[in-house]
Amino acid sequence: MIWHTADAKYERIEIGKDKQQNQEMAKLIDPYKSQLDAKMNIVIGELDVELVKERVESSIGNWFTDIMLDEANRISTTKVDFAVQNYGGVRSNSIAKGPITVRTVYEVMPFENMLVAVDLSGKDVLKLFDMIAEYGGWPISRGVKFDIKEGKAINVKIDGKDVDLDKTYRIALNDYVAEGGDNTSVFANAPIYEYNLLVRDAIINHIKRDTEEGIVQTARKEGRITKLD
Repeated sequence: MIWHTADAKYERIEIGKDKQQNQEMAKLIDPYKSQLDAKMNIVIGELDVELVKERVESSIGNWFTDIMLDEANRISTTKVDFAVQNYGGVRSNSIAKGPITVRTVYEVMPFENMLVAVDLSGKDVLKLFDMIAEYGGWPISRGVKFDIKEGKAINVKIDGKDVDLDKTYRIALNDYVAEGGDNTSVFANAPIYEYNLLVRDAIINHIKRDTEEGIVQTARKEGRITKLD
């Protein structure tokens, strides 16, 4: 049985600065907000430089995807070759230098996306990079390098080598993209390997582990993607 909406009505209510806070509602919410703030404001790490979101490559994108790659390889029994994240999936335009809180990570990744991996042939990997080039660049992990010319990916290298068309590459990404989100039809027939871990939790776990080992978070643009025209 398929259900359809029979009718819908709405009323536009303007909310301006002159509107007063509903004290009863505030009293109801405050205890929960206090509990949530206590968890969200926990400092889990330190960032030694401001991270910024931009195209075609960004420091925040490099940081994000390098963590995805590292965490996928911690879980996977098969080597993960690189990681990719859709540009719109990185929600913060910047992360300030200094303390990193749980809230910081929720702001950069508010979605309930899962960390997964897929296998692609070398031929399809090139199609993926062409798609990324057409978009104007997506965050991509270390080990990958290519140029964008006339909306196409050229001079593609993975770990310093040309893409082997006959090789199968394993790629870490979020489940939204793996299932075709952002028009990623290249993944249509690719098997999906699940790690039962939210991307957000992977980032939090990584930062906490680094902090325990005295490692400060950092990232910079490295020329992973270069636009030639």
